[in-house]
Amino acid sequence: MASVKKAGHKVILGGAGSRGIAGWLAYYQLRAEGYEVELVTGNGQIGFTPMPGESILSSQAGVESSKMLTDTIMTQGVVVGGANNKCLSVLGAGQVDRNGNINSTVTSTGKFLVGSGGANDAVNAHEVIVALDQSKDRFAEKLPYITGRGNRVTTVISNMGIYRKGPDDELCLAACFPTVAGASLEDKIKEVEANCGWPMKRASTIDLVQGPHDG
Repeated sequence: MASVKKAGHKVILGGAGSRGIAGWLAYYQLRAEGYEVELVTGNGQIGFTPMPGESILSSQAGVESSKMLTDTIMTQGVVVGGANNKCLSVLGAGQVDRNGNINSTVTSTGKFLVGSGGANDAVNAHEVIVALDQSKDRFAEKLPYITGRGNRVTTVISNMGIYRKGPDDELCLAACFPTVAGASLEDKIKEVEANCGWPMKRASTIDLVQGPHDG
């Protein structure tokens, strides 16, 4: 939500699963504040309204509520990646590296993952946020394959913390999620660091994100 308002985005493309739901939540929160934003899917739904209980991208409710039904070429080539786009893409990935490049295609042993889907097009949005679980394997020093370039990726959110691009175009840890009882922020940072496959950089200030039931 903050990224949309800061950059003046007018469109949100959410990937499958939790990434799409994150986009839907931002949509309702922004609309409640009077900020007009539209949702799109990579396969051609433009300006749809997400409905409770319809937690998949290509649902009947989404199709029926769309302001326009078109195709992938129009959505990805014009609305998401066009020269004048104001789109935020929220995507998942199999792996990410320190520069925000993503891999969802093959493992280091050549095993096929899920393929690009629309990711290679969606990373051409004005801004990209990537969300994935964190481990040394998934936060990789070197990717075996680049599904999408990270030049438009500004933020990576893992289950352990939030990374943002620094002035050198490298991801830096900017925030940690709640620690276990009694653990210090420094302990949490070290835990995140231990699960990062490259020498992790830290932002000048690292925040501790409050849990949903914290004060």
